[in-house]
Amino acid sequence: MVLSAGQLAEIERACEQLATGVGPQRVEAEAFLVKLRSSEEALLMARSIIDMSSLPTAHFQAAVMMREAVLKDWSKVRPEQRQELKAHILQKVLEGNVDKTMKPYVRSQLLQVFGVIIKRCIYDDDDVTAELLAYIQRLSADEATRTVAMHIARAVLEEFSASNRSAVAGLPIEFQHQCVVRINRDGHLKSIFVMVLSMLHASMEGIRAVGPAGLGQAAAPDGPLGWLEPCVAV
Repeated sequence: MVLSAGQLAEIERACEQLATGVGPQRVEAEAFLVKLRSSEEALLMARSIIDMSSLPTAHFQAAVMMREAVLKDWSKVRPEQRQELKAHILQKVLEGNVDKTMKPYVRSQLLQVFGVIIKRCIYDDDDVTAELLAYIQRLSADEATRTVAMHIARAVLEEFSASNRSAVAGLPIEFQHQCVVRINRDGHLKSIFVMVLSMLHASMEGIRAVGPAGLGQAAAPDGPLGWLEPCVAV
């Protein structure tokens, strides 16, 4: 789906008004975006917004739209579309990591969508975890993408955490329970935990080298140890 310049401008205006507007202006913008999210083409529209817009507020609202569409219309999304959607999200997150243009709140929302997709696939007995682990390990091996790897792992684990209230998203608690059982049965969570510990162990010399005084700066998002905060969070 390709949005016209006029359609994109209208969506971007509503996203900006929702983020910065007040009173009737903000209410109107919210109603407009809620209507977009209820569209049958919400998923395709969200992808187009992410591809075509340069506004972080539009990217964020597109990710929200994408998450709702995945939860609501999962059965309508064909297997090949699910694979394309996962790849699209990861590509955008990686691109944002390289050019430093993606806001952390946009990355977080997009990876929430990725986590939901992984969870739905596992619930449907579509075992994507081995592929996911291999992908995270591959990114972790490269210093340039290690931070992204840890953010992906964190997003997936948070989606499967006991505190994740699936019922809020219209999914029963039993769904959450079954998903946790299925990701645990083959030891995948343990594999992620072991991978993270191994990474920390291998980096201890570098962490000691910067010392307590320099650790804060080194572990900043753009620092050489920027991956440390999401790694510890995992």
